[in-house]
Amino acid sequence: MTNSTPTILIWVNQYKKYQQLIEQGLTDEASVLKTEIDEALPLIDLTWKDLEQAASDGSNS
Repeated sequence: MTNSTPTILIWVNQYKKYQQLIEQGLTDEASVLKTEIDEALPLIDLTWKDLEQAASDGSNS
């Protein structure tokens, strides 16, 4: 069994970056990043909901 924590952290950080781009109104850049995330999620067995939850959990600690 491998430790998937580093992979999750990488994509949670990408998700947070995506959120920041949206907040800054940088929709073109956000769209590119969203596409990258969309393509990666099935490969790493995660969903947007997983990223949202992990980002939320991380900001509450």
